[in-house]
Amino acid sequence: MTGPLAIDDGYRLSIEACIVDAGQNVGDTGTAHALAAASDPASRWGAPLDVRGATFLGPVRCTEARGSGGLFTRRLSVWNNQTGCLKHSGFSGDADRLPPHHACVSLAAARLAFTDTWHGAPGYGQLAAGSDFNIRQSGPGDDAMGAFGFLLEAHKWNNLTIRLREFMPVGARPLLIAVT
Repeated sequence: MTGPLAIDDGYRLSIEACIVDAGQNVGDTGTAHALAAASDPASRWGAPLDVRGATFLGPVRCTEARGSGGLFTRRLSVWNNQTGCLKHSGFSGDADRLPPHHACVSLAAARLAFTDTWHGAPGYGQLAAGSDFNIRQSGPGDDAMGAFGFLLEAHKWNNLTIRLREFMPVGARPLLIAVT
């Protein structure tokens, strides 16, 4: 996890299994960018972005974007939206300027909830059980989008419920309680 990134266009940024936190919750409106240019974040474009399962808590301004499993909680603005492709990602739906995308979710139509967005809390950046099915189970490899998709939590929960149904006595139902 990291704070806001200010990187100019002369570099390339590759992010994998990371939370980029600009200090903003999902519904906040602020001007701090999670990723933007270092010299003038309001009018210049940040470094090209290659994402593999990352959560961005703040607006993102970059020249290009490609990859899969990104979860952009605020506006994603891509200058060169004719190159690259984002797959199995979630976008804010707030006038995003997107590159070509495939199997993505608009967060305006899907409920996004985190266990906690306060850095240092046990569930920081983890998707809550109340998040939309498409966010929790339609990411890369049919698992969660965002920084914790590599943990394969959706697969673990599905397998656990199948095993419990197989071995529980008839009429008994298990109570599953997630602990972060």
